[in-house]
Amino acid sequence: MSLPRPGWKSADAATRDRDPRRESLFLVRHRNQGMHLPPPTRGPLSRFFLDGHTRYGRLSPLTVNDLVLSLMPIDFSPYRLTPFSPIHRDALIGLIARCYLEYGQVIELDSLDADLLDIESNYRPPENTFQILLDVNRVIGSVALQQKTTGLPELKRVFLDPEYRGRGLGKKLSRWAFEHAATRGATTLDIWSDTLFETAHHLYRGLGAKETGLTRSLGGRNEVSEQHFQMDLSA
Repeated sequence: MSLPRPGWKSADAATRDRDPRRESLFLVRHRNQGMHLPPPTRGPLSRFFLDGHTRYGRLSPLTVNDLVLSLMPIDFSPYRLTPFSPIHRDALIGLIARCYLEYGQVIELDSLDADLLDIESNYRPPENTFQILLDVNRVIGSVALQQKTTGLPELKRVFLDPEYRGRGLGKKLSRWAFEHAATRGATTLDIWSDTLFETAHHLYRGLGAKETGLTRSLGGRNEVSEQHFQMDLSA
């Protein structure tokens, strides 16, 4: 008996070569699409469904809605995630500067934050990406991935306007980055985060990222120190 291939399938295809005793656990009927959603057996979402102790695993204690949502493209509506454009630069820098002020820090465009002045070069696709979250035309958030010399992608520039927090948008931005990296073949993702950003650390832990115990000092006027997390995208 083989595990189902990831992706959308009809009811007949989804049940073929499947243990019927587990059918009721793994198939969820999507109310809008009228289709069955098989659980992912590879990639960043599979750890939510396979318990790791048996070949076929068992359904974890997610609600049906959580299961359906986790298998669908991430929906930011009524907001919009779009690739960075130079027209966003000033508003993006202003947003990040305001976020820094919450921790008594200043933006350092002449050093640690110089990447923001040339996002086009520092986050050149397809290896890299820099995305902007918009409320109509207002810049309210950002997320980026940058391929490092280690060969691993690194999560970068996850910021969200304070006015828009508490709506699950930070989680969605991070999940979007994880899934984007996974679709490009990455199995592990690095996260370096300022030691002061405890809210972000709580978010990363909740999404499954593990602290490695590594730290680094970047200095600058803010005397930045960062701690390291890694996200397993293949479990």
